[in-house]
Amino acid sequence: MVFRIEALPAKYGDCLFLTFGNGGDRPTRILVDGGPPGVFNASLKIRLRKEQQAFQDEVPLKLDVVMVSHIDQDHINGIIQLLDAMRDADEQNVPRPYKPIWLLHNGFDAILGEGEGTAARDVGGPASLASFGGPGPFALATEPDPVAAAVLQSYNEALKLGSLASFLQVTRNPPDQSLLTGDRAPMSVGDATLRILGPLDEQIEEFRNEWHEKLGPAGAGPAALAQYLDDSIPNLASIVALLEYDGTTVLLTGDARGDVIIKACDKAGLIKNGKLKVDVLKVPHHGSDRDLETSFFEIIEAKHYIISANGHFGNPDRASLEMLEQGTGNRKINVYLTVAAQGCDTQHEAWRSNKTIKYDPAIHAITPIIQRWQQSNRITVSNGAPIQIDF
Repeated sequence: MVFRIEALPAKYGDCLFLTFGNGGDRPTRILVDGGPPGVFNASLKIRLRKEQQAFQDEVPLKLDVVMVSHIDQDHINGIIQLLDAMRDADEQNVPRPYKPIWLLHNGFDAILGEGEGTAARDVGGPASLASFGGPGPFALATEPDPVAAAVLQSYNEALKLGSLASFLQVTRNPPDQSLLTGDRAPMSVGDATLRILGPLDEQIEEFRNEWHEKLGPAGAGPAALAQYLDDSIPNLASIVALLEYDGTTVLLTGDARGDVIIKACDKAGLIKNGKLKVDVLKVPHHGSDRDLETSFFEIIEAKHYIISANGHFGNPDRASLEMLEQGTGNRKINVYLTVAAQGCDTQHEAWRSNKTIKYDPAIHAITPIIQRWQQSNRITVSNGAPIQIDF
């Protein structure tokens, strides 16, 4: 059976659906992230309905692995809605539409190494989250920075994800529900192997120490927490994983920083003679230039590069595409954008409309880069969804 990788339209987030043969009457299915609000109904639910129609006798539809790479809302929200649909089915006394076998996810409190709700208690919660449009343990007395607000909302959604998984009896982080780190043994998923590469234990320990020193029970308060999380997103331990099936490899990077990914791959012994060759690379953090350097693309060589972004937050950055172009040298590669370049530029300009640094096509536009690639014989571009890679 074909190994198929689909990058679903996910706005400024991630939502990947992977299927491959397992020797049975259905494919093995892996869902990586669910995108921000709106993506479940607009993309993911539709794709899963198509799968249900193809396997009508399979009720509920089995999802062998559902992985949430990061607590950010643009990764976690669609997975919460998927679990909500299961809970709604229970309340209506009808069959559940989906059956996740494993849920792989590092919650923020798990990263802290203590029970759920630890972070909320440390900063003096609980309190209303009315300013964010819903209940949760955090609130800010004044209107928060939008990025910080999104991070705090993501924390609350991570708590909800854990609660829903427990209520629905979905197995989390097998076999023992422990934190997923690079020291975990490879997992068999159907006929594939899934190897967790990151976060690294030393990253987790560093984050825990910093948390307790700066924002622990002494209490710096939610406002300080918001700023700290906003400044420390790379430290929130995004899952990095390598999936291998029948000789085909996919490097899943979430929102991890490029140098952290390199370090994790090196520690796992995957980098040989200064290179790691994979078939598919999900470009980290939606192509943000805050997390990439040209050397990243020189060390990790892929045939296919997936960039999931729509221009919001400025992603993918023009500088990142230039790094990719330079770092891949003369190799022939395939690049896939979930949103066409012109759409990304339009959204980028709108996002910068209230920023100090305004949108400048000469600096920010990615359309000229994509057009140049399209005219070359080296880089093949899929400029917008749907994205489907078959092996």
